[in-house]
Amino acid sequence: MSKTHFQDFQEASLRLLEIVNAGLPNKTLYLTKVTKSQLSIERVLDNNTGTNVQEGSVIPLDDSF
Repeated sequence: MSKTHFQDFQEASLRLLEIVNAGLPNKTLYLTKVTKSQLSIERVLDNNTGTNVQEGSVIPLDDSF
C-alpha cells in the first residue's frame, strides 16, 4: 500500500469524508474539534439531507450538559 500525502487539512479532511461517505451514503457527515469550552465544525459533507450543519459553526459547551 502506497502512502498518500495531502497538501493541507482541507484536502485530507475532504478525502476522509468521501471514504466514510462510501460506507454511509445519503448522510450528512462532519468533522469537529472539541475543546473544554467549545465544539467547532471543521468540515462538512452534506448529501442534500436538509441538515443545517455549517462549516465554521461554533457551539459553546460551558452551559451544556
